[in-house]
Order: sequence, then C-alpha cells, then structure tokens
Amino acid sequence: MPASLTRRILEAHRLEPGSGWLPLGAESELALSPDHVVFGEASSATVVPAFESLAVERVAVPVAMVCADRHASAMAFKQTVDLQVLQSWAGARGVWFSRPGTGSPDLVHRERLAAPGRLMIVAGRTPPGCGALAMLGLACGELEVAAALAGAPVYRSGVAVLGVRLFGSPGPWVGGQDVALELQHRLAPEGAQGMVVEFSGPGVASLAMADRGVLAAHGGVLGATACLFPSDEVTRAWLAAQGRDNDWKRLEAEDGAETERSLDLDLTLLEPSVAPLEDPAGVRPAHHWTGVAVGQVVIGPRAGYADLALLARVLSARPVREGVRLTIVPGSREIEETATRDGIVDTLVRAGARLSDGTALPAADGTIAGLCFGARPGQLPAGRVRWYLGGAGCCAAAAVTGRLADPRELEVGFERALEPGRYSGDPDWLIEPGAAPVAAPAGVRSRFPHNEPVESGLRGTVLIRVGDDVQTDQILPWGARMAPLIGDLPALANHAFVTTDAEFAARARARRGGFVVAGRGFGAGTPRLHAALALLELGVRATLVLSYAPAFRVQLVQAGILPLCFASEADARGAAPGDELEIPGLLEGLEVGRALTARNLTQGIQYALRHDLGPLEAAIARAGGRLAWSARGLPGPDEAPARPAPPLSPPPAAAS
Repeated sequence: MPASLTRRILEAHRLEPGSGWLPLGAESELALSPDHVVFGEASSATVVPAFESLAVERVAVPVAMVCADRHASAMAFKQTVDLQVLQSWAGARGVWFSRPGTGSPDLVHRERLAAPGRLMIVAGRTPPGCGALAMLGLACGELEVAAALAGAPVYRSGVAVLGVRLFGSPGPWVGGQDVALELQHRLAPEGAQGMVVEFSGPGVASLAMADRGVLAAHGGVLGATACLFPSDEVTRAWLAAQGRDNDWKRLEAEDGAETERSLDLDLTLLEPSVAPLEDPAGVRPAHHWTGVAVGQVVIGPRAGYADLALLARVLSARPVREGVRLTIVPGSREIEETATRDGIVDTLVRAGARLSDGTALPAADGTIAGLCFGARPGQLPAGRVRWYLGGAGCCAAAAVTGRLADPRELEVGFERALEPGRYSGDPDWLIEPGAAPVAAPAGVRSRFPHNEPVESGLRGTVLIRVGDDVQTDQILPWGARMAPLIGDLPALANHAFVTTDAEFAARARARRGGFVVAGRGFGAGTPRLHAALALLELGVRATLVLSYAPAFRVQLVQAGILPLCFASEADARGAAPGDELEIPGLLEGLEVGRALTARNLTQGIQYALRHDLGPLEAAIARAGGRLAWSARGLPGPDEAPARPAPPLSPPPAAAS
C-alpha cells in the first residue's frame, strides 16, 4: 500500500517488537529510534541530571544539541558560570552546544542540523518546525528526552495523518500565516488534534521556505503532533543557502498514498487574514477589521528573513506611523546578521522599528489593539491589549497606517521577497562536541529522584486529601519565583501543595512518602512535569483519585508514580488524611484490565481500585518510571550499545 511521507519516516525509524523495547501485548505501540535530540537551556535543568542518573558516558543518538535560548524567559542556568558548566557537560557527553544569543532551539536546529527524512525529538509541548524540511519532529517530555539521549526509543501509538493537498499559488500579500489561519478556520473547532498535518500537491512548490516555516510552527495552534512538508527544489535551494547542499534529498509521499483525513486548499482563493489571538475560530479577511486602531505591532522570532525583507520594502516607502510601536524580535542570530548584511535592518530602524532580543518588550499601554506575527502569546508585551494575529503584510499595513488594514490597500507595489543566496553564519555559534567521552564537569548533578520497582504491594499514609479539579499550579505553584528552582528538586518540592496545606512537604518527608487522595480531574490546567517530580521527590508512590487530567496522568507514569482510581465516590470521600493504606498484589494487579484493592488499616475497611494503564505504561509503572524502564535495556559501561545508532540517510526516496 502506498505510504504517506509520515509513514515512510516512522517506518524507517521503527524498532521491531522483538527488539526488547516493547513488553508483551504492546506490539501496537511504535518504538522509534530518533536521529536528533534537541533541548533548551530551561529543559536542561531536568534533562541533564536525569541523563546522568542513567550512568551513560556519551549520548547514543547521532546528533544531540542543547541550546542557550536567547528568547527563554526563565532559566535555571542563568548565570555565566552555570552556562559554562552546561557547555562543558555538552562537550563531555557528545552534545552540540548553541551559544547564548544564537537563537531558539527549534530555529538553530533547523538552520544548522535538520535534514530531510530524519526523526527529531525536542523537549517541550510545542511541535518543532523542522517539518518545513521534510524532517518529522515530535515534542517530548524531559524524561523521554533524557532516556533517548542514553539510547532508549521514544514511544508513540495511533499516529494519524491529516493530508492537506495544496493547489494554485498564493496571490499578492498572501503568505504562510494566511494559509495557517485558513487551516485554523477550516478545522475549527477540533483542529487537527493529535494528528500529523502533511502537506502535498502541486501548490506546495509555490510556498517559500519562510511560509513553510510559519505553517510548521503553527501546528501547535492546530493541536497537531507535527506538520510535515515534502523535500523539493525549494528545500534544496534553502539548504544550499545554508551551505548544506549535501544534506538535501528529494523526499515525498508515495503516489496514491492515503491518509486518515484529507483537506484540499486552493491557495489562489486566499486573502490576507487576521484573527483575534484568543479566538482561533475568529479568522476573517483583513478588510473585515478595517478601522480597528493599532498601537503596537510585534514581529516575533518565528518570522523568517523573507518576512523581514517584505516589511522593509513597505517601510522604505512609508515610515512607521506616529503613535505606533513596531518591535522586531529576530528569531536567530543568522537571520539578524543576514538581514543586517543586506541592509534590511538599517531600513527597518530608519523607518522607526525597534529591534529587541525578546527578553524586555515594553508594556502595552492603554487598551488599544496590537497585531503580531511569528510570536507566541507568552512572548507579547503585557498590558490591557487585545492582540490580533496576522501575516507580515498585515503587520506592515498596520505599522504604517495605525490600524488593521488590508495590505492590498497600500500604495506600494507588491513584490514577493526572496530568500538570500547565502546566509551569514559563524561556525563558532554552534560548538561541536569532543570526539571522545570525558568525565562530567564539576557542578553537574547526577542525583535524580526515583521510585523502586513494584515487586509486591505498597503501604503508606494518606498524606493529603483534596477535592475536584485540582490544577497542577495547586499541586506545585508556578511563576517567576519558582522557575529558577527547577534545577533543585528538593527545594522545589518544599512548595508542593503549599497553598492548600503548608505542612504537606514536611509531613511527607517525616513519613517517608505515602499517598495523595483527590477527586475528579486531578492535574488539570497546564501539564507540568515538575508537579509530578515534586511529589516523587517527597516519596509519593501512588495517587488515588476519581479521575485524572489525561496529560498529567501520563506525566505521573513517566515519573514513576502509580495513577490509580477509586471505583466509587464514597470510597474517595472515606479515605482520610493520616489513614494507613495497603495495596497488595500490585505486580499482578497492574496487568491490563485488572482490578485492585486498597485496605484501610486505620478504619478496617477496603476500597476497590482500578487503573487504565496499557501494556507499555504498566511495564513503565512496574519498573519505577520512564528512566528506570529505559535503564533496563541500556548497556553497561563495558558492553556494546543496546541498539545500533540509526542511519543518517532518510528512507528511500524518488529519484531526483
């Protein structure tokens, strides 16, 4: 059967069920061997000690990169001395190190390392933009990233593909952001939840790399697992401009490939569009919003060189309107220096734009609207502003008119901006690791909390009982004061449930762990691995609730905490703080579909428990978490690697 590009890449990186990485009954899971592993400075505070706890001397993937992200807002490795430790660790363990100021992990990887046909995982919740280069990128948790660095696979199940067939070519002032907004409008309200969005069709060739990059980065807004383009002549020209001609291969779906869902899109019918940032379904043509006053325009780090060139062309004819603040945040040093070399930055600054590194954007005053392109909500200035999202053309029109406007109304002739023939670049921005492993530098933590494997049953105290819809921010309060502690789990754990019960952490430590009891929707809100890790640090072995927020349930399993459920509401109300509980027969009870019993030794009663763990999750839970499960399949220091490193070449492709 003809395969989609997504299927081709997945199959090329799939480990066979007999490889030892899948337990019995989990044959439907995909165990994938990634080529590239990427994580940022903030994630490194968890990834590095988690990796070190596995006692592996050198990363087992062909390419790994850690990036000192110029746009991250809260870092554990803030100080120069800590960045030096991180850089030394990277060199010792075989990891590329991106210097501070080079750019975000996603962009630096795309510019310097990404190549068609490869499989990449990145730490975080947002799918990476390497799909613009026919490279499948998956967002993963920090524990998955640490395990993959050591040589373990990543797991996925039920990967579905939404095939988007493009026809025609975009008209004047229509770019990648407008295509993304049209998809957002067409797919509302459910979006492309959990799917890989794969682009194909004759219209793909009309989209420049900057447009593909915007579309790939928009996957998170659509709820997609990833976005993926074929590798064609546009890909080839862009890689040549990067000086990486040898990384190019033609790669596309096989003729007649079918996908789980499909959508046809005629690019010639699209118009410049704008949408309220808080209302994904509110996409309208730009002229619909005419008259809405704009006080701020932000061109964020996802904008490419061609987008800045288009903006400069408009501003060379008309300066920024008085009263409008235009802020540009170049996504990477490469884009900024190439735009500087070609006179684009000078044109923008002379016209009234301000360049920023994204760390100190001015507050938005008043209630006047703002327009952004290429920026995430968390990167925008604070203030009482209703933000809108539009493409580079709409942002240019807003900057020079002071209102939301259709760029086709501008008295500026349209000329589609082109990519440069060669990007500026300094090899010293990205430091290649040493050829041989050496000892980790002083200052790198190797301690990481863990739970012992499940061998029989559990016994402990109910440490706390909370109600329904307990959010991760209630389990572990988050914010500017907490973020710097992510590299110090004992200190972080001191704040667990602090707004509910100030004595919780001290009690958990005094009793050497125990159980947390809760109602429905436990772990709602923003999924936050550190909320699970804080409980793990305090010795919590299991949570007993009525139901879980799905994402947090997965994080509990990854951390090594059993996510168990009460069979009845009365049982959940009956378990009181201080009660001594015993859960016997866990080794067999964690089989798929098995029921469990908890004995309340204090009250002399028992509760019926259940779980919804699949075969792989049950194996991870029995082992004591993701790291412990991975360690079982990794080689010892004197053994050969547990599996060969995947080849750098992509799956077989059609002839050039």
